[in-house]
Amino acid sequence: MKRGIIIFEREDYIYKLLKFRLSNYFPDSYIVRGKKGRIDSSDIPLAECIHILYDSDQFSYEQICRDSDSLDIPVTISGLCNEEYKNGRIIDCKYLANKIINSDPSLPVPSFVGNPSEHNGRIILLIPYAYMDERENMIGTEFDYLKKSTKMCLRIDLMSGIRMPVTFSGVDNSSGGLTEILDLASRNELKPEDIMAYSTPDTNGFITPGRPRHSDDVFDYGIDAVINLMEEAYELTTDPAFPLNVLIVAEGFRIKELIRIASHAGEVHFLLPERLLDEDTGFRSEIGTITRSLPHDIPVTMHYCDNILRNRNYETVKI
Repeated sequence: MKRGIIIFEREDYIYKLLKFRLSNYFPDSYIVRGKKGRIDSSDIPLAECIHILYDSDQFSYEQICRDSDSLDIPVTISGLCNEEYKNGRIIDCKYLANKIINSDPSLPVPSFVGNPSEHNGRIILLIPYAYMDERENMIGTEFDYLKKSTKMCLRIDLMSGIRMPVTFSGVDNSSGGLTEILDLASRNELKPEDIMAYSTPDTNGFITPGRPRHSDDVFDYGIDAVINLMEEAYELTTDPAFPLNVLIVAEGFRIKELIRIASHAGEVHFLLPERLLDEDTGFRSEIGTITRSLPHDIPVTMHYCDNILRNRNYETVKI
């Protein structure tokens, strides 16, 4: 049976998440976004049965009008809360899949379709030696593809809170989300789903836990907590139901700590201002120490601030 699923959700990232996950449960279904709080079955003319999902934090039941006998009773996607995540909410797609096939309870919930190895995300580390605006320009220019290749990209900034971008100011968990994650990591209690529970979208299209509660929390919790966080973040890139790309931006660590952080990434990128190339700052030796300590299968890419502004190509090197 060809199912149609109409999702009423104003947040782009949640709609994309739901569409991606539900398409893995129902690969032959038509999944579209609801328009202006009204249902139009003509949006999915080939569907034999249409199901409605709506965000009850944004739409009332009365706003979700039914105009066809083929429409299923609307199902809210926002009432699935968990006491463990008081600062966030959980959307359980397996629960939604059960509700969608509820018209025939004898049918099992479909399992994920596809080879998980074909859906892996990537964990990328950026180590910038640059001003904040140069760093953010580079991320917007060079890493935009990460938000598209797996539908969503998680960004975690491991640095002093005062060095984090202003785009985090609109994040609901902009103060404290990262601290909660590091606290769990320091006690070896962090799970991949905890990271997402404390993360919300920023104004540039990334999902992020935002700033720590105190500026130095990243360093005060210690390198072991940071490594635990990276290990759990890696699990998100291999989730067969919804793999993510993960961008880690690390600043302010000692060389031996950066080596440990870099060894847990799938690829490492450096951002360098050309103004430093002619100065005897010792950063060449520092970068060389880091890259020579990495496994040979971890690619290293050098980006130069001035090249990005001129739209010139960057180089991939092993120092």
